[in-house]
This record gives sequence, C-alpha cells and structure tokens, in this order.
Amino acid sequence: MELYNSGLNAVLYTKWSGDKQPKITGGPIESDVYEFFNIRFRWGNTDDDGSEHMVNTKRYAVEMQVSFGLNGNCSCYIMESARQGKLLMLSYLFMTTPIDNPYLEPLIQSLKHLKFPMNCVMICPFPIKFLTPVFSKNYFFYEGSLTFPPYTEGVKWIVQPEPLATSSRQVKKFRKLGGRSFLPITCNSRPVQLPNGREIFFYD
Repeated sequence: MELYNSGLNAVLYTKWSGDKQPKITGGPIESDVYEFFNIRFRWGNTDDDGSEHMVNTKRYAVEMQVSFGLNGNCSCYIMESARQGKLLMLSYLFMTTPIDNPYLEPLIQSLKHLKFPMNCVMICPFPIKFLTPVFSKNYFFYEGSLTFPPYTEGVKWIVQPEPLATSSRQVKKFRKLGGRSFLPITCNSRPVQLPNGREIFFYD
C-alpha cells in the first residue's frame, strides 16, 4: 500500500495479486463489473463542512471517495475514465466522535511523512474492507461529475449515508498535509452543489 500526497489530497493506492482486486457489481450498475483503483480523502476547515455530499441537510467531517473503473479501466487519467462513463465513485462519510478510528490510524500516522506534494510513503498492507465496509442496500445512487476541475461529467456515484467514525484529532492531521503552495491543506472539499436536475435514487 502507498499513501501519496497529490498536492490536493491524500490518495491511497494498492497492489493486488491474481484476481483479488475488490469489485463492485449489481444494483444500479447491473451486470457491469467495476474494479478498485484508489481512495481519496476530502475534509474541511471544521468538523462540520468536510464532506462533499450532504445527507438530510448535514455535512460531515471527512468524505472518503473510493474510485472504481469499469472492467479495471481506470488510470491516473481519471478525467478520461469519467468522460468515457467508466468511473464509479463510492462515497463514505465520517462523523467525529471522542474516540479514534483504529482502521484509519495507519494512514493518519503516515501523514507526517507527506509534508510536501508528490511525497509518498509505504504502509503495511491491511484488508481494505477495514476502511470500506461492504453494503448492499440503503444507499443513494446518481450520475454526476468529478468534484474537482474540470468537473468532468459521466461519473456514477454511490453514497453510503450511514456515517463511519473518526476523531477530531485524526481530522486535524489531514489538515496538516502540505499543499502545492507548501501551506497546509486545511480544506480540499468542494461546496455542496444543487442537483441541477439530476435524479437521485435510494436503494433499500
């Protein structure tokens, strides 16, 4: 596992042997198969404005966005995958609690090695399901865009509305990540957008 400072956020990359790459299929994507690519984190200036999705008018401290490519078709050129309609984003929201999330802690402890953009650090491998609990119902689905310029359309979004836990201490560590201007990235989340006519479906 490798944690990377893109200059905008913290990105987790993994390597898999054989056919062990995590996959998503069924539900709104029917028989299509999307394969895991990476995980990106979004956060805000406070513990109440970090997520890029809002559930019942509430934003959360952190949003973890897991990228999947259709039949493994995803690369560093994520905008091209989106433009081709081959990108699926799985979103998990994190609310703050007094207790640290132990599954996030290996990443949190590694952030101190990413003071500058393009820095990366290797992390001892752990089951990715520790970060991304499996679910098959009670989620939102819509077709939207990337949340960073040029906001490419064609992205399928699945949002798990039941928040996971993190602590304020852990969120503060994200805000210390060094950005492209060599200043801390205190906020890297896009303000919540209006649906703009998009249909949002709830699968129960």
